[in-house]
Amino acid sequence: MKKRIALFLAIAMIVTLLAGCGGGTSSTPSSAPASGEGSGSSAQPVGTDKLVIWSYMNEGEPISTWEQSIVDAYSAEYPDVEVEIVFCGREIASQFQTKLNDKEADDFPDIIIQNTGVLAPLAQEGLFEPLDEALTTPAYDQDKTWGETFIPNLMESMKINGVSYFIPESMYTHGFFYDAAMFRELGLEVPNTWDDLMDVCETLKENGIAPVTLDGTTDLYNEWWFIRFAERLTTMEKIHAAAKGDAAFADEPAFLKAAQYVATFSENGYFQDGAAGSVFPAAQALFTQGKAGLLFCGAWIPTEMASQTPPEMEMKMFALPELPDSVSPWHEEIWSNAAGITVDGKNKENAINFLKIFSSMGVQEGLTALKNPSPLVGGPATQELDQIENIVNNATSISGNYGDLQQYGDWFVNVLGPLSTQLINGAITPETFITQLDTDTAAFYQ
Repeated sequence: MKKRIALFLAIAMIVTLLAGCGGGTSSTPSSAPASGEGSGSSAQPVGTDKLVIWSYMNEGEPISTWEQSIVDAYSAEYPDVEVEIVFCGREIASQFQTKLNDKEADDFPDIIIQNTGVLAPLAQEGLFEPLDEALTTPAYDQDKTWGETFIPNLMESMKINGVSYFIPESMYTHGFFYDAAMFRELGLEVPNTWDDLMDVCETLKENGIAPVTLDGTTDLYNEWWFIRFAERLTTMEKIHAAAKGDAAFADEPAFLKAAQYVATFSENGYFQDGAAGSVFPAAQALFTQGKAGLLFCGAWIPTEMASQTPPEMEMKMFALPELPDSVSPWHEEIWSNAAGITVDGKNKENAINFLKIFSSMGVQEGLTALKNPSPLVGGPATQELDQIENIVNNATSISGNYGDLQQYGDWFVNVLGPLSTQLINGAITPETFITQLDTDTAAFYQ
């Protein structure tokens, strides 16, 4: 258990950069469903004990205001249940570790809301309730089962050993952001193939626009490039075998191909001048300023950059285009911030009732107003992410963010991260990258 908790905290540190996605705009969320709305209204509260909810948000952030509105809606629906939501902030991981030593406390959390990458190791340890049976029961405000309301590939990506433990708050994937207005002005089409993408980059470069913006000092984002190309070119089983030290990266030719694809961008001068020394979040600012044509990142960008996005910019997103030698031509990463019910919580049925409202169609407009992508089938889409459901539904294979490699903790941070930064900045060749990756991985596991 101690080893798993240590990994839990390591992953929590990794996702700190990502955890704020969804908290970057001051839009006011719409009201939650009125009392009595939907099929969930006939459910009866179980007991009168306090329902304790822990959120990764800080009090006053837009998402925390939205979550509080759901608490208010639940309290109106179930007035006999006392509800307390605690906005723990990004240190929720360490707080829960401490609380595990006091499971009988009245304020032990029944529900925890956090990134699935942080929660998954605890579910593997049996600290969260399986929800498969609950997902077969009626949804709150739709004529479907609860499970049928969610985008299928999202729910599949969150499963652990085939079991569902989490209810998504939102849905994220990864790809290229662009300005549709800029594309129209330059006569560019959204690229579907690698050659199309190279043509877009050349046109942008010819027009004095940096094709792609990059923070070359940010290992966490730089290693995403190698992972995303590798996911398309080989299987997840081979990626994880190499990451665990059970196989050599050099023995799978697809890894060298992935590194060569990444190196293409620096070799062709497709990153902005000074990209190697750029510090987060400078690259995102260059993109919203129109000084770069493409930004390769996760679907929280519209939220994170809302205050810096000019009104004339038509931000949109497209998937990494198809590669000619791909094994899975449209492998996509799908993940979410999500809620789980703790196995040691005292109000499991009340917690399920809460999560049905939490994930109902009636509260989605409030989430969309914050530019957070909806996890529901046919849920309202933000203008910038109007293609995200298509991207997810068209995936030929799926994984969590970073291909679920964050579970390898220190290897992910201290081996893959620094080498990926050297690769993308052109400091080492693809061949040296693979050789050094094998050397450093072997040393790490020894």
